[in-house]
Amino acid sequence: MPKKFLYSEIARCPISQTRDAVVSACSNGTYTLAQQAKFEENGVEMSVFLKGAIHIDTVDNLKKLSVLLDDVVRMIEERKAMEEDEAWDLIESEEAQE
Repeated sequence: MPKKFLYSEIARCPISQTRDAVVSACSNGTYTLAQQAKFEENGVEMSVFLKGAIHIDTVDNLKKLSVLLDDVVRMIEERKAMEEDEAWDLIESEEAQE
């Protein structure tokens, strides 16, 4: 019989109106990052974990994932700021031509 693992939720955050990201510690000493879908059926709130959780073997690798996500957010914000600056430059250029 396969060994059953126990999971203990560490933290969660919403990633959409109907889903949460959930980080849990596993009884084998690893961690998981999973999606939990939330929905209502017949007036009862329900949730289910989706298949395909990310398994993270050490705290150090969990830290690396955190750094990765921070870097991605920074890059997206920088790209958005550059696009906004370019849009303003275009507006100013058009105004100067008038």
